[in-house]
Amino acid sequence: MFNKLFYLLLAVIVMLPFTYSSGNLENYLDDVYVYIGSNGSDAKMLKAEDYTGEVSGKSGVLKSNVDLNRLLKDFNAELMFTEEVLGVKNYYFSCNLPFSVSLYGKKINLHIAVGEKTVVGTPIIFGGY
Repeated sequence: MFNKLFYLLLAVIVMLPFTYSSGNLENYLDDVYVYIGSNGSDAKMLKAEDYTGEVSGKSGVLKSNVDLNRLLKDFNAELMFTEEVLGVKNYYFSCNLPFSVSLYGKKINLHIAVGEKTVVGTPIIFGGY
């Protein structure tokens, strides 16, 4: 009995760091939207709390108490390229999130736009920001 309890506790301790980050981008975000259908610009967007089915991506505003570097580390994000559009700096990463698109021949599944606010999306941000 003790061995089973010990191994169960050990498994919980080992997995605890992954429960916050792995696939749970919404833990870092406010005003979360999910994408339904294609993971392109024609995806339907709904508030996350209004939908519990399959999604093809998500986005939201970075919570004010979240360190962006921690988010990048938690998802093992590797910067692929950047661009600036209308004063908004866009960062495109490849990381351990389930959704992805191909941009300029690179696998992208984390997009961060830094302007008046910081918006984060996977695989990329759709809609206005």
